[in-house]
Amino acid sequence: MARFLENLFEYQRAEKVHSGNQGLIPTVDPEQLFPGLFHQNVSLLDLGSRPGGTTFFETYLMACLIKSLGARTIFEFGTFEGRTTLQLAINAPEDATIYTLDLPECSPTTRFDLACPKEASSRKLPIGGLFQQRAESGKIMQLRLDSANVDFEPFRGKVDFVFIDADHGMSYVKSDSDNAFSMLSPQGVVLWHDYGGRWPDVARYLRKGCRKEKTISPRRDLFSCPRTLALWVSDVVHKCCSDDECL
Repeated sequence: MARFLENLFEYQRAEKVHSGNQGLIPTVDPEQLFPGLFHQNVSLLDLGSRPGGTTFFETYLMACLIKSLGARTIFEFGTFEGRTTLQLAINAPEDATIYTLDLPECSPTTRFDLACPKEASSRKLPIGGLFQQRAESGKIMQLRLDSANVDFEPFRGKVDFVFIDADHGMSYVKSDSDNAFSMLSPQGVVLWHDYGGRWPDVARYLRKGCRKEKTISPRRDLFSCPRTLALWVSDVVHKCCSDDECL
């Protein structure tokens, strides 16, 4: 009951954010962007959950996106115990590589202040512990670095799917998002977790991107779907959908 009430409160809070952002960031059914998205044959493990982690539906949506895109290069900001990483690896093509980045186990300093500096203390396993003994770990490349200090040049233009779920303070949200856009392939997709949730800087960054920085085109390529996720899609995806072609 406590978990149910926590999730209910999270979604009620997200609803308020969405209501205020509809003029800039419309909510859409994911299948409007990716026809046939939920007809993909995906596989998901019951790995349990943790407070603030991805829900089963969010994980299912990501697995469907990976299948639909045929994503062969995937980048995840925020590994934690590796729940999402493993689910992505299970559903990615055999020749795919999932790069997943998190701070080192003992990281004395970071470039920016952390929004939740004690989050690591809630881990019950090492970083990536859920996938390290799995066969799918062969697809996964762990990076244990401060994302604000990484040289992303080797990834430029090569990443088909980016999932941003690391530190949710403004400095890291902006840094990780800027780096995500620099890595995207022509058909690339970016997904932010906790949009509208308990970390308001995610929504603030996306609103700012729409209004001021013009990194993001409002009502064209940024959408919320479902309530705690925000999704950016490229012009290639828009053309594909307008041509009624399945990715």
